[in-house]
Amino acid sequence: RRVPLRGPGPSRGTSGNVGPSQRTDRELLDDEFKSLRAARGVVTALGVDYGTRRAGIAVSVGGNSTRPVAVVPSVPPSALIDVVLETAMRERADVIVVGLPKPPRDFHAERAERRRRELYGAVVDVSDLSERYFDAEDVADDIGADALKARLGSYSMKQGGTLEERAWRLWRLVEAGGDLDLVPSGAFVGGEAGKRTTCAAVRNARDVDGGTVGDGLLGGDKTLTLNPKPRGRAPVKMHVLARRFAENLADAAHSRSLSSTMKVVMVDESATSAEADLIAATARKGRGLKDRAKGAHLDDIAAGVLLDRYFAGTHGAAEEIPPMGSDSR
Repeated sequence: RRVPLRGPGPSRGTSGNVGPSQRTDRELLDDEFKSLRAARGVVTALGVDYGTRRAGIAVSVGGNSTRPVAVVPSVPPSALIDVVLETAMRERADVIVVGLPKPPRDFHAERAERRRRELYGAVVDVSDLSERYFDAEDVADDIGADALKARLGSYSMKQGGTLEERAWRLWRLVEAGGDLDLVPSGAFVGGEAGKRTTCAAVRNARDVDGGTVGDGLLGGDKTLTLNPKPRGRAPVKMHVLARRFAENLADAAHSRSLSSTMKVVMVDESATSAEADLIAATARKGRGLKDRAKGAHLDDIAAGVLLDRYFAGTHGAAEEIPPMGSDSR
C-alpha cells in the first residue's frame, strides 16, 4: 500500500525566471549529450543506498567510472526524495537504482522452525499481508472493515469491535507468521475452546492434503502450548521500508513529470556495505580517499557498488517500481 508523504512541496531549484524556453547552455548541451548516449544505448544511473538514518548516492554512466556523490540524511523522507530527484536531474539520470535489503538467513533456525511447523503447527497463509503491510495501521487503512471481517471470519477469529481492533487482531496472526497457535485465545470466537477447535481443523485439513501430523501425535484435543504474549515491537523490516521509499520516489518523480524519462528500479543490495568497506580499505592502502576521514560513512561507496551490480546483472534482474496509478500497478 502506498503511503503518501507529508511535507512541503518539492523544490525545483528555480527562481521562477527560467522557463523551458530560457534554459542555460549547459542544460541544452547536457540534453544533447544525453540524446547521444541514448542513441548508443548508454544509460546513466543514479544509485541510492537507503538507510533509516542516512542514504548514500552515486552515479554511473553505462557502468563505467562510477562516482560517489554524497551521503545525506534520510529524514525527513520528503527532503531525501527532493535531494535524490534534484541530483538525478542534475546528473541527467535515466534510471534511479534503489537498494533492496535481503536479511541474512539463519539456516539452522529455519530448519528447526520448519520441522516444528511440520509436526505441530496450525499454520495458515498470510504472506499476502506480511509482504504488503508494515503494521496494523497499514492494514486498517487499506483493507477496510468488511474485508477485515471476512478475513477474520475465515480463521474463526472475532470479527467485532472497531476497524482498528479488527486490524490489530489480524496483525497478531501476521506477526505469528500465520501460526494460529501463537495467537492469543481471546482473539478467537469461543476463547480457548474456539482456538483449540480452529487449530485442530487446520491440522486435520493439512493431514487430508498429505501433511505429516497424525491425530495420535497430538493426543486428541491437545495442542502445542507456546507463550502467546507479544514480545515487544516487531523488528524493523528494512526491505519493507526500502520498498516504501522507492514507491514514494516513483510517485514523486511522476508528480514532477519525470517518470516518462526517469524510471525507478530496485536491486539486491546484500553485503554492499561490506564491499564498500573493502574498497575503502584497499584504496587507503594505495593512499586513496585522501579527502575522506577514516571512520567516515561509506554509504555513497555502497551506492556505487549497487550500480555496478545493476549494470553487471550479477544479483538478478532489476525490479521496476512504477508510480501509483500507472497501468503496471
